[in-house]
Amino acid sequence: MEYVPYRQLKKLLDRPALLADACRINALYMVSLAGRGHLGTSLSSMEAIVAIRHLMKDGDLFLSSKGHDSVAQYAVLIAHGILPEEMLHEFRRSMPGHPTVEVKGIVANTGSLGMGLSKAAGLAMNTSGTVYVLLGDGEMMEGQNWEAAMWAGRHKSNVVAVVDVNGLSQDGPAFSLPHNIQYMFVAAGWDTFNVSRANEYENVEQVLLDLDIYKRRPAAILLRTTKG
Repeated sequence: MEYVPYRQLKKLLDRPALLADACRINALYMVSLAGRGHLGTSLSSMEAIVAIRHLMKDGDLFLSSKGHDSVAQYAVLIAHGILPEEMLHEFRRSMPGHPTVEVKGIVANTGSLGMGLSKAAGLAMNTSGTVYVLLGDGEMMEGQNWEAAMWAGRHKSNVVAVVDVNGLSQDGPAFSLPHNIQYMFVAAGWDTFNVSRANEYENVEQVLLDLDIYKRRPAAILLRTTKG
């Protein structure tokens, strides 16, 4: 299959909804060429990744906790010129299946599932910018998330947790239901936002923009997406 080259991608940077579609094509290309990869969670979170990268300011950081969305992360990094176009052909070769800090634009290794929120809270201690962390609803079953959420809520940490609520974990339905995830964040002292139809780019971008108006504490955004 054909991929979308960088010269076309950079023309879409100010049209992020179309950029998300182009990055979907490139994610499919990368997995097709490699013969393996986690497409479902990469495609469900594509709008979130594109929107965060589009709106990040100087000093902001972005990390993914779930790791299975690596091909989406790489596709968006290539679109922004952070990684060279040649990396489209290197997934599962020189580009690892799970993001590591050796890859330009990746600020933290994935590690075990459930560790990303703790890393985000730690990074936020040393930056004045916003730290965005992308989580999966499947990994919200991990207890370390809630230890980190309680700490961040108590310290009013400048963290935005974006949860890809696609309803599925690796081996079946996600045990953590959306309303339970929201209640746990609220109990930990976070502001929470729900976005239905979160594979429509404009809905994701709008809630991120709203944070500049309403954010007083760490914020959790629950995105209702379709896996794949």
